Amino acid sequence: MDERDVVRLVEDGVLRETETGRVELGSEFREEVEERVAVLEASEEDALDATMETAVSSQAVRALFDAHDRHRIPLFALFDMLGDSLPSSDEESRLQLSVFLFQLMNGYPQDDGTPANFFPVDADLLPIILGAFDRIVVYVWREDCPPCELMQEDLGRIAADREGVALFSIYGPEWKDKLEDQLGVVGAPTTLFVADGKVDSRLHGAHYPEVITEELEKTLSS
Repeated sequence: MDERDVVRLVEDGVLRETETGRVELGSEFREEVEERVAVLEASEEDALDATMETAVSSQAVRALFDAHDRHRIPLFALFDMLGDSLPSSDEESRLQLSVFLFQLMNGYPQDDGTPANFFPVDADLLPIILGAFDRIVVYVWREDCPPCELMQEDLGRIAADREGVALFSIYGPEWKDKLEDQLGVVGAPTTLFVADGKVDSRLHGAHYPEVITEELEKTLSS
């Protein structure tokens, strides 16, 4: 998330920092989102389509909502409500922020193996993540895994302050079947470099920092 957007969202009560330093949804904002979701879920399909048609002008964003029916309503509710706090943001950026906020609504996944600057997500968000972000690194890890610990350290250092790439981590054992079905991931650590919704390259196991940097630069320039 863009630091300036985070500051604005904290100021508006959308986000709050906990005593442990984590970021979570503000309680009032969470309640407002839950109420909004309930209203949308109670709507007739035609009324819901009309509401989304009015709120979303980008055909690409609308197509992503429509393609992911399971999470469509809560993601749209977050997207729509973010317009109040970030009225000048474009719709693609608001959709990306909605992905982060949606995960926060559902709680943090297991993340003790997450590299610095990476955001932990549930694997069932991957389809919309792949459509919402142009350049992505997805790091899949597990516990009791020395190669994972090496990659965790190196990825956090190499990806620090990199612009133009979204960084996500997934705890592999919790999503074994989905990761294998969707991305062909069968072990950890696995690092995926994604460009325009497709896996551009992947690294299995631990690798020298120079190799990681080369793959990241290739993805950013592709």
